Amino acid sequence: MLHSSTRVVGVFTSLLILWQFAVWITDSPPYLLPPPRLVLLSFYSDSALLYRHALVTGAEIVAAYCIAVMLGLFIGTLLYSVRSLRTLLLPALLVSQILPIFALAPLFVLWFGYGAASKIVMAVLVCFFPVVLAVYEGLRQSPRPYVDFAASVNTPFWPLLWRVLLPAALPILTPAFKLAAVFAPLGAILGEWVGAEAGLGYLMLQASGRLRIDLLFSAIGCLALMTLGLYALVCLALKRLQPWRMDIFITEQRSYLS
Repeated sequence: MLHSSTRVVGVFTSLLILWQFAVWITDSPPYLLPPPRLVLLSFYSDSALLYRHALVTGAEIVAAYCIAVMLGLFIGTLLYSVRSLRTLLLPALLVSQILPIFALAPLFVLWFGYGAASKIVMAVLVCFFPVVLAVYEGLRQSPRPYVDFAASVNTPFWPLLWRVLLPAALPILTPAFKLAAVFAPLGAILGEWVGAEAGLGYLMLQASGRLRIDLLFSAIGCLALMTLGLYALVCLALKRLQPWRMDIFITEQRSYLS
């Protein structure tokens, strides 16, 4: 963990140095490309403002992620267990991903208002589809010996699902859960850009309109930290849910750090 923290600090410091060099080379004014010093000062001076808006966006992201995971588990299980629904649900799911998000965002604002509901719906629409496909494919690829053994002792479907199928499908579900953790903040910010009364996306628009680019960069930094935090929590939860694969996680961590 110490080695990993040192590498993260080193990468962050290198990015700040490159950023400062870019400011010096281009000689950009602060309203176009502020130096890191101004952004860090904005983090400190506008901390109360950033905290207030980050709470709104964070609540939207967490709610959207939880709903997307539960909805993905439910729809993916339906696709696996009810074959007649596949011909109806799969085309509808594909169409929901083909439609441009910015075309739907104004409709969500009209239907659900300027509050958190429209942003949560937008974020759920962005990130639930990978979970659905992962659940469906993971259940389909469950080891046949497990399923046959459960059938031999007349195990009902729901205990079979929760105790056998989903645990066996977790290796396939892991990338989808991680992708949803990255896409949920994107969907929330897109919703706030279209219409909102609070949140980091709303703050970004206000800062851009007032040429407070330092505050804009501070809001982007807060969003990045929140996304990294959610991603880290999801990775930790997935490790806890798969103790039999801990050796694989340790190997992946060592290969990343080396």
